[in-house]
Parts: sequence; structure tokens; C-alpha cells
Amino acid sequence: MRLRRDPLRHPWLFVAIAALYGCSIPWWFGEGAPSIVLGLPSWAVVSLLCTFAVSCLVSFAALRFWDDEES
Repeated sequence: MRLRRDPLRHPWLFVAIAALYGCSIPWWFGEGAPSIVLGLPSWAVVSLLCTFAVSCLVSFAALRFWDDEES
């Protein structure tokens, strides 16, 4: 019988998600006109990249740490 894996046993996961969400908030960008990257303000690009990283991390955790009861 396999031991049940649980994401709650991995606190680094929640710290990483919180850090990525913190980086995605544009409050830390300085004053002045933002630079334009790919037609978007730089803060929007950073926010989108952080959001994508959070979704990848959650997907990794779901595949790696959560067991399906039926299998």
C-alpha cells in the first residue's frame, strides 16, 4: 500500500505560491511611465508571467503530490 501524499506536507509550495502572487501585484513598480513589452506595459507582462508560473506550480503539485483515491 502506498503512503498518501498530501500537499499540506510541503509548506514550500504555499510559500512559493504566495511569493509569486506578491510579485504579480504591480504596486512595487516605480513611478513614471512603464516600459512597453510586446505591446503591454511591463507591469502587465510581469503579472501575466507570475500568474502563468503559479498555474504551472499548482499543476505540478496536483500531478505530483495529490493521490487519486480510485487508483
